[in-house]
Amino acid sequence: MPRFACSTVLFSILCIPLAATADPVRPATVELDGTLTTGTLAGTPLSGLFSYNAAAATGVGTEFLGLLAFDVDLLGVHFTGADIDQGGQVILQNGELQNVTAAFFPPPPSGTPVNDIAFGFGGPGIIGYVEHATFGSGTFTLTPVTPTPEPASALLLLMALVMGGATLLRRARPPKPLPLSGA
Repeated sequence: MPRFACSTVLFSILCIPLAATADPVRPATVELDGTLTTGTLAGTPLSGLFSYNAAAATGVGTEFLGLLAFDVDLLGVHFTGADIDQGGQVILQNGELQNVTAAFFPPPPSGTPVNDIAFGFGGPGIIGYVEHATFGSGTFTLTPVTPTPEPASALLLLMALVMGGATLLRRARPPKPLPLSGA
């Protein structure tokens, strides 16, 4: 069997188990950055990350997909997916992320500076909050986080490059001359 064929067979065998165990969930991670703009906490920044299953999106029309995770920090307090009382979803329009909704009502996480806070219910990028009896608002932006290749994918790519390079080097070498037999 030629060496090139052996490399191809070896590469194929190594790929089969990884393809068979592929996870149907493809998390899309998004960075949320915002600022409270009115009320007693005006000027206060907040930031965090959330994720959703991008593989569940069809890319057609308006879609509502549940959050896989949510973690936003406001003055050192983390608002997590486990604390969401209403919402907990992303809204996509023709596959493009438009908004995220997550509302936290009493009791919010311990130590929080707000009684209630809601993301995305007044429209894309809108925050509403209550601090004691004072209402306030804010805005947020969403920035998709570029995924890094999974270690298994990176390893397969490296192996493919090494095997392909080795095959090219073998083909580039001039053939060895045959030894002359003394007649």
